[in-house]
Order: sequence, then structure tokens, then C-alpha cells
Amino acid sequence: MMLLGLVFHTVISYMPFAAWAYQDRATTPAATLIFFYIHLFRMHIFFALAGFFCAMQVSRRGLGGMVRDRFQRIAIPFAVALFVLSPLVIAGAEFAVHSRDAGIAAGWTRAVAVLSSPQSYLPGTTMHLWFLYYLLYFYLATVTLYGVCRFIPVETRALVASRFSMLVARPVLRVLVPGCVTAAMFFWLGGFTLSDEALLPSPLNLLAYFTFFGFGLLLHAERHVLPTFTRFAWSQVIAATALYLLMMLVMLPRVGGWLSGPASALVVALTGGAIAWMLLFGLTGLFLRYLNRPSPYVRYFVDASYWIYLTHYALAFWLPGLVVNTGLSVWSRMALVTGGMGLFGLATYALLVRSSFIGEVLNGRRYQRGVAPLAPMAA
Repeated sequence: MMLLGLVFHTVISYMPFAAWAYQDRATTPAATLIFFYIHLFRMHIFFALAGFFCAMQVSRRGLGGMVRDRFQRIAIPFAVALFVLSPLVIAGAEFAVHSRDAGIAAGWTRAVAVLSSPQSYLPGTTMHLWFLYYLLYFYLATVTLYGVCRFIPVETRALVASRFSMLVARPVLRVLVPGCVTAAMFFWLGGFTLSDEALLPSPLNLLAYFTFFGFGLLLHAERHVLPTFTRFAWSQVIAATALYLLMMLVMLPRVGGWLSGPASALVVALTGGAIAWMLLFGLTGLFLRYLNRPSPYVRYFVDASYWIYLTHYALAFWLPGLVVNTGLSVWSRMALVTGGMGLFGLATYALLVRSSFIGEVLNGRRYQRGVAPLAPMAA
């Protein structure tokens, strides 16, 4: 889910309509299809995973241990990256726009001017780090929920857990019930959940994403149902993808296009709610089926993904600015931008981060350089 952010932030510059500070001259409708498809499930799955592993931390280290771990691995990187990356992102956006309109030399001149301005070092948004900001709210809510649960009778908690387990173990119910709840929230939000970069986040957007985080919290307590996710995993992914294409290519054009009014918002909310949960269960099932064995290489990329995500955002502007006037096709540009962000993040992780104090902050410990063999794990 982290690494999909590189694709997500690449295609946004190549959509036929302007969606952020920079839009390339070379565009393709396929970029729009990729963008919204990823947006309908990526962060929802991420927050569900975050809730699951938050509960795992509590079970292993207690609430205090979870708070200390998340302060180190979430709060500190958020605060540092916000101030370090903000001027680079602003300068990158200015570089891309001026390179497109007046050439790379003009882009460099404008970027240097931005980096020379003290105002650029004061972040006005949370940029691509908004999900870390949301997680801080969710961890605070988790501490509160665990405190409240102490006053709930054990029998009541056991009843809720058994009902949740029964729901999740049934492929139809686990999509239908939470899908309806999510669709209602999506509609109230205007169609779907946003990437909320505001310093004061939307309470309703927080609540919508917290339903996925809360699902992860509950899932850890009933993790014995995880093997059921492998059932119909391919079917759910294929059905969700087909439903998405039906929504984008058939249903939305009939009601005026994407988020053109209440009718289109209802279409996106109803289909988006189902798509989010089908892909959550389907993709998780596929990973459980095909990647459920320890692999030092997979683990290396998982460890590196956090750093790669943190560093890629500024490059999502700088790299398009470098290739804008090369005459390359739109697909070549997107491939170069995505590949460039990934290679830069992977190289700097290997050379500067993995065995340094930065890696200790991000990954919870320092690793030796290179791909290390995994320790034997209990079944």
C-alpha cells in the first residue's frame, strides 16, 4: 500500500484535468482510471492494517509500549519530514510548472528562489504525510477505547467479538454490511473519502477512515478468521475491478460524470463502498495465499517502503519537470517518474538509512546492510 503511493502520485500529473499544482502537457484518460481505482482502496486497506498492528503492539507491549513505539515511528518522522520536505515539495512544484512553460533553466531559477524564501519552510498542509497525522488521532482514540472497554462486562465484549467473527467469516456479509455503512459515509462526504491534507482535519473524514482502523483493531482479536480471507479472493478482486470499470465507463457518464451532483455522488458512494471492502478482503486473501511464507527479500522491501514513501513526494514534482520537454510518450514519462522515485528511495535506504539511526526510528531497530536472513518463526 505504501509503494502504490508512487504510482498514485505519478499518474495524477498526467490526467486530462488538473488535480494538483502540476499538470503535464502529455495526458491520458488511463491515468484517471488508475488514479481513482487506487484511491478507492489503498488508504482504506492501509488503515485496516494499521489498526491490526496497533492491536498487536498493545497485546505484546501494553498501551504504554504501543504509545512509545508509535511516538518514535510515527510522530517523530511526521514532524521531521513535514518541515524538511515542505520546501522541497513547494520548490519541486514550481520547478515543474516553470520547466513546462519556459524551460528547465527557468524552472531551476524559480526553484532556487523558493528555497531561498523563509516562507517555504513553514508548512501549510500535511502533504502526503496526512495519513501519519490521522494515525496520531487514531492512536489517541485507541487508548481511549481500551480505557472505556475496561468498564464493559466481559460477556458483552465476548458477544461483540463473536458477532464480528461470524460476520467476517462469511464472504457476502463481510462485504455487504460494512459496505453499506461505508457507502453512507462516502455519500455524506460528497462521494468518497479524501486525502485530507488540512492541518485541522475533517471530523467526518476522520470517522470514515477510523471505521477501517477500528476494523483492524477488532480483526486482531479475532485473527483466527484470517484464513477465510483466501476464499473467493480472486473473485472479489475481479468483481471489484469489473464494478469499478462499470462505474467509470458506463454509470457515471449517464449521470453527468465524476462527482457532478448528488446522482453521481450516490453512484460513487454505493460502488465505492463495495469496492473498498471487496478489495480489502480480496487483496489480503491473495497476499495470505501467495506471500504467507517468510522471505528476506519481501521483508527488505517492506522495511524500505516507509522511507521510499516519505522521500518520493517531492520527486513526484521534480522528475516530471525534468522529462516534460523530452518528447517522450506519456507512458514513458510515467514509467521514468515512478521508476526514478523508487530507485532513489531504495538506493538512499540501502546507503543511508537501513543501518543508521534513521532506520532505527522508522523500522524500530537497525538492520545490517543488505538482505539479512530471517530468524526461524514459529508456525
